[in-house]
Amino acid sequence: MSLLTYWLESLSDELSATENCLRKICPSSTCTICQESCEVQAITYINGSAIIDHKVCTGCGRCITICPVQALQGQSPIRNTLNGVLILDVGPLPTETELLHLYNCGIRKISVTMPDTKVTVIIDETNAILKKMNMEPFVLVPTPDPTIPETLTLTRRGLFSRLTFESKKLALTTITPAKWHFNQDKFRLSNMFEGWSFFTIVLNTDACTLCETCFRLCPGQVFSIQGNNLNIDSEKCLGCLLCFDVCRNDAIKVESNPHTSKINTFSIVHCKCKTCGGDFLSWTDEEICKSCESSKQNNILNFL
Repeated sequence: MSLLTYWLESLSDELSATENCLRKICPSSTCTICQESCEVQAITYINGSAIIDHKVCTGCGRCITICPVQALQGQSPIRNTLNGVLILDVGPLPTETELLHLYNCGIRKISVTMPDTKVTVIIDETNAILKKMNMEPFVLVPTPDPTIPETLTLTRRGLFSRLTFESKKLALTTITPAKWHFNQDKFRLSNMFEGWSFFTIVLNTDACTLCETCFRLCPGQVFSIQGNNLNIDSEKCLGCLLCFDVCRNDAIKVESNPHTSKINTFSIVHCKCKTCGGDFLSWTDEEICKSCESSKQNNILNFL
């Protein structure tokens, strides 16, 4: 294959699922959020992997904004703004995550002329989140007059900086490989508002066996062990629910609940099993690990 062919292929912005997909990370994942968000039903799951039917996919990018682990790679929705107003007239319905990202970028006003009435519900739900965060909500306004230019005051230095930025932006969106300007990472909730968590992690220590499965698989690295402490940092939580899916004891739950961030700390004990000699974690000082204890119980039941 020629270098020219490779280059032309690199310019494609066709949507694709990466190895970060929860379904690929763990077969126990029940995540279907991208499929549910697709307005044309272009996403299905085959052998645990997300498959995109490019004959059906419109490339709208809505699914990119809602994937909790940014596993979908492609161009996110292209939105129009005028005089600081987000204009929702065409394109896919926004998601709460996309609106929160735009809010984080400084957008406070929205003009809606979309025929789909669901958009106002999405805005209301996003405003409910902002209210819990003690932030001003989005305001619905009429569409600005396009004949009135955007007001922009720049210093001489600022003008040259803006021209340089726009030149780089033009190059990135025209002649560079599409993968260089994919922007799915900007929709990661845990990075948007410093000091805020969007989810509460509830751990039932009576049911949890400290098997560490959720610790190792968590894509947000929410769980960490420091000495005799188990720390759960809710600010890092992505809301992917993988910890809930893999827990065999129903010991962990993730609840949508915007709140100021905090790290919950639990005391743990580092133990050594007298049966197998392996190291294990426990809530109290124990002599036998859960695996050996379970095997022992099974042997007794078999004998009976």
